[in-house]
Amino acid sequence: MKRIISLLILMLWFSVAWGQYKSKSIVVKHDEYEGSLEVCENCQDIKPQASKIYAYWDSNEVVTNSEGSFKGKLLHGKADLKYKEGGTPYLQAEFVKGEPNGNYKEWLPDGTLLKDENYLNGVKHGICKYYLFGKLETEELYDQGKLKTITYFSAETEKPERKVEYLQSDGNIKKSRAFYMSANSQTVEVEQLELWEGKELKTIYYDGKYKRYHKNGIKEEGTYSKNERIGEWKQYYEDGVVATRKYENDRVVSEIFTKDGKNFSGVVIDKYISGKLKSQYNVKDGLRHGPSLDSAGKKGYIIEYQNGKPTLENLNFDDFLKQVGTITKEYKLKKQCDGRGKGLYIDKIQLTDKYTIAYFHYVSQFKGNSTIYTPKVGAKEAFTMQINDTKEVKPLVKHFYLLNDDRPKSMWFGEMFSFVLVFDKISPNTKNVSFIEGAEAYSVNAEGGYTHNWGCYDLELK
Repeated sequence: MKRIISLLILMLWFSVAWGQYKSKSIVVKHDEYEGSLEVCENCQDIKPQASKIYAYWDSNEVVTNSEGSFKGKLLHGKADLKYKEGGTPYLQAEFVKGEPNGNYKEWLPDGTLLKDENYLNGVKHGICKYYLFGKLETEELYDQGKLKTITYFSAETEKPERKVEYLQSDGNIKKSRAFYMSANSQTVEVEQLELWEGKELKTIYYDGKYKRYHKNGIKEEGTYSKNERIGEWKQYYEDGVVATRKYENDRVVSEIFTKDGKNFSGVVIDKYISGKLKSQYNVKDGLRHGPSLDSAGKKGYIIEYQNGKPTLENLNFDDFLKQVGTITKEYKLKKQCDGRGKGLYIDKIQLTDKYTIAYFHYVSQFKGNSTIYTPKVGAKEAFTMQINDTKEVKPLVKHFYLLNDDRPKSMWFGEMFSFVLVFDKISPNTKNVSFIEGAEAYSVNAEGGYTHNWGCYDLELK
């Protein structure tokens, strides 16, 4: 990476001894900047390291930053530059043998701060802050070049909304712990597994311990394994009622409601932070039995249960799997969808004699509480599967867990849930597919511009 600042020498050089190396000061000006720099006079014996970035004054009287090499005089000492028009600061930093050392600040011409970093021996050390439109966007904490934490701030409130702590690193695999912070002390805390290719982050999985808090303490806790809920999970309700759910392959295999260690019978109440009713379950001998109310959406909705099992068809996925017969082919993708499907993951695709079954996860990207749904089967905006090889479009046949617009799901920022989409069978020779909300990949607005519809695009099946 190179960043070039053209500078014009206006005054003679003068020497200042600095330890083993000597620096000379240059008073500089050009059309936009003016100020002073110090460069090293006797650093020719320094051998550049491939992983480091060096700032130097080249033969064309230009200050250049380059990685792993330098051709000219390394910056060695203070750099103090200002914008010519207005006199606002542009750059204030110190360098040792071409490497930043100490505080490093840059501003925009209007005087707003762009970055405020700290270095030790050429690597970031301590707190580094980055700004967007004059507001704090991220704050990073380094320990001798190793990123320890990064905090993301809201552009509206300038309060922290997400924080990532890095726990350990093994090559391209990093273990981290993330905190998703919503209003009213609602926080999701989850361990993550990050997969990198060089400097590019490819996929983040929920992997490890998970806790969801509200102002009164822990609301839900359990364990993830690459986005799949595993083992025992607990959710805490009012009046001391606890739901214990056991998961296998991300699906609930048992659910029991208890209070004081005994199976509970009665009504289970859950409320939003505001005090508004969120859900209400009728429970008998520890199992849901009778109507279960969820207030999400404009009207809310009721699902009937009998001895712990829902009567609503699109919640009985296990019964559906028993009907479809043998899985003839399976593609294990475990992929985070690109920016056109923000928050969306696809786990696998299965083929049966009749259907194509696609398994997804979604992490809520909306701050605070939100309601999530998908249009009904047969609706114009319902999910479609697009076979990119042939341009054929297959409509949605069934969906499970992700409810439609009559029965949306309430979620917190950072909360994850899984859902399944079912389409007619594709050929086992299909090479590339996309899953999109709507029949087209993009929507055209009144001004003639377009935006891609939400979905998971260009999936290679192999």
